Amino acid sequence: MSSLFPTETNLEKPILVARAQSSTTEQMAPDCEVMATDPSFG
Repeated sequence: MSSLFPTETNLEKPILVARAQSSTTEQMAPDCEVMATDPSFG
């Protein structure tokens, strides 16, 4: 059945993967903000 509708089967996976990657990369903070230290401490 997928050979009859190759565009439908081929387009589903890349769209879902692209959404998963973009949502995770946008929410991650840079290392300098995650592991910030007090200047007077070190």
